[in-house]
Amino acid sequence: MLTYPLFSIAVLHRLEKYTNDIIRNYQTGFIKGKSTTDHIFTIRQTLEKYYEFGKEIHICFVDFKQAYDSIIREELWKALEEFGVPAKLIQLVKECNSNSCCKVKFGKKISESFEVVTGLRQGDALSPTLFNVDLEKVMKSLPAYQGMELLGNKTILAYADDIMVIGCSREEIITKTADLIAAAKPIRLEISQDKTKYTVIGRNYGNAQDLIFSSYTFQAVTDFKYLRTNQYK
Repeated sequence: MLTYPLFSIAVLHRLEKYTNDIIRNYQTGFIKGKSTTDHIFTIRQTLEKYYEFGKEIHICFVDFKQAYDSIIREELWKALEEFGVPAKLIQLVKECNSNSCCKVKFGKKISESFEVVTGLRQGDALSPTLFNVDLEKVMKSLPAYQGMELLGNKTILAYADDIMVIGCSREEIITKTADLIAAAKPIRLEISQDKTKYTVIGRNYGNAQDLIFSSYTFQAVTDFKYLRTNQYK
């Protein structure tokens, strides 16, 4: 008898035949042949180039609140369909996410089991790839598709839900971050003001001030650990 974890992995292998072509190169999380080292190398190269020419680079490290738990499943199924994933495979993915139940612990007491109809299964082999598909839908709705070549025009890097928005000025980073926030709202991805950070890196740049626009305030920092590597002035 095929246990669920093995079934989930089997469905994932079938899904990856499509998602590896669907998800663009801004994303390296849970993509075959890619890893954190790809983005770390790109970031370091870019920072060195900007520093060499005396230019500043503005970075917003975006954190979404409970990213995996916020996913609207119906919107995810639509995204899979829009990206050309076969209906039979989508149905298998739906079955993997159906009958999700959980219990809540209050002190020493545990609640009755109840069904969960939003979000992705924690620890499920399919969940990271399904999140990447939903994030891809967000990225494709951004103006001029911002996930292009970094050393040319790439402005967003992602490793799963660890997202880095890049710009050449404070005004540019505000515009791009605001665009990302707006594009993520339809799938209920909400930015965390406490965990999202802003920094400016440049040879002649002083201390950055907090990034403030609309109703958002993102703390300015002098260094930040992205993909377990410090990014600093």
